[in-house]
Amino acid sequence: MKHWFFICLLLPAAIKAQDCNLKKDQDLLTNKPKLSTGFIELDNAILNIEVSGKDIDFFFVIKNKAANCFNDESEVLVTYEGGKLKNEYRNSTGYTNCEGVFHLVFRNSATYTPSGLQKLIAKKAISFLFTASNSKTTLVALNDAQQKIIVQLATCIAKDAKTVL
Repeated sequence: MKHWFFICLLLPAAIKAQDCNLKKDQDLLTNKPKLSTGFIELDNAILNIEVSGKDIDFFFVIKNKAANCFNDESEVLVTYEGGKLKNEYRNSTGYTNCEGVFHLVFRNSATYTPSGLQKLIAKKAISFLFTASNSKTTLVALNDAQQKIIVQLATCIAKDAKTVL
């Protein structure tokens, strides 16, 4: 009996807890709550995921100076583990910028998690291939640690996105 009690006490420490350290803030225009992951460093880019009452925004800043002009025609190709499953998304900003800013936006809903976000949770993304307005590309290849971080952050975002509606 003592052994079972000891094992039960250690069990929470042994189980890898979901670490959702999301930053809580308010939207400056609407004064409604929003959540953010903070910026994480990737190869050739940095990423911040932000959730508001309307959107879930994967905000990338591309470091490649030759291919950092994006408009509403620019695209990102997400390749998942195994290399066969891919999804293509358009830049959601609606304006042209040459600062390397690319927004991948999903609609936030109280009743469902967007399918693109579900895929980022269920399968590890191994790369993001950004195509700029001048047709130049930037590959952001993810190592194992970065893949796990993106899955973890996407899981946290999906779980907490409904709290800001």
